[in-house]
Amino acid sequence: MNRFVLTLLIMFTAEFVFAQTSLRGKIMDSKTDAPLEGATIFNTTLGLFRKAGQDGMFSIRANENDVLIFSSAGYRPDTVK
Repeated sequence: MNRFVLTLLIMFTAEFVFAQTSLRGKIMDSKTDAPLEGATIFNTTLGLFRKAGQDGMFSIRANENDVLIFSSAGYRPDTVK
């Protein structure tokens, strides 16, 4: 397992649709800047699960105080509150 922590380069974009917020971002390796295809994003508050695309991009519904867990094989999970 890689020792360095999965670094999330997340560019949040809020979209308000029916009072919901959609977070969009890109998950990348902190050392190589390579996108992490298939990285998982789990919103523990809402029980939603998404996977990043080939380019590391993702979109998930979330509210301001939700807890998100980002993980990928070979990296330590990262929790964002």
